[in-house]
Amino acid sequence: MFTSYTNGHYHGVAKKNYFKRALGALSAGALPQKCVACGQESFGGVFCLTCKVLAGETDHFSVERNETLSRMTLRCELEFAAALGIFTKGGPYQSLLHKLKYRGVFTLGFKEGRRFGIKYMQMSTIPKADIIIPIPSHWRRKLKRGYNQAEIFAKGIERETKIPIRTDVLRTRLGIVSQTTKKREERMNRTYDRFLCVNPKGVAKKRVLLVDDVLTTGATAEAAITALNMKAIKKIQLGLLALAMN
Repeated sequence: MFTSYTNGHYHGVAKKNYFKRALGALSAGALPQKCVACGQESFGGVFCLTCKVLAGETDHFSVERNETLSRMTLRCELEFAAALGIFTKGGPYQSLLHKLKYRGVFTLGFKEGRRFGIKYMQMSTIPKADIIIPIPSHWRRKLKRGYNQAEIFAKGIERETKIPIRTDVLRTRLGIVSQTTKKREERMNRTYDRFLCVNPKGVAKKRVLLVDDVLTTGATAEAAITALNMKAIKKIQLGLLALAMN
């Protein structure tokens, strides 16, 4: 259980029932009413009108050959890829991800996940996934935060799409170091065995929507896709909260 809980924040050590508490808070309306980037009124949204424009809403749900898919093309084969917004240094999505990952405001991830899910279901040209798989966070990060931000994002997508989440498929291999503090060159040169598929039957012949919070070099996503592709998956799609620009 949480030691304390206030307006979508957690304080103290989060136990394994944090999702139940989180969804309870969402049902009670504990969503940010202020813009996460500038603090102005957001009228129930994540960003105010000004920051929403600055955030750079993508066209990935209407343009199939988009920036996210193009960036991953040289690394792996994807059926579909999309990000909600653009991550830039000092931009609105940096503020959002900082609060989501380091300030415990996990309701932001859930709300953005719901927005992704709505856009995803409105697409008529892309077959829908059978399951959603959030990319696992490094075990030390999850232990410290009490949750995986990609899983929170996935929960929001699940709410709108009714596509089930599977968290029993991918695992981070023991001995693998977190990518957070690594330089770009080090991430680009990462090994292919960062993740392990521990439940091959759970993904065999299924169309998978793999989700994460942000794509930078694409190394993490490629490592997860590599682990999944070894298990006779039908197709892989990639869903992101934000795409980082160089």
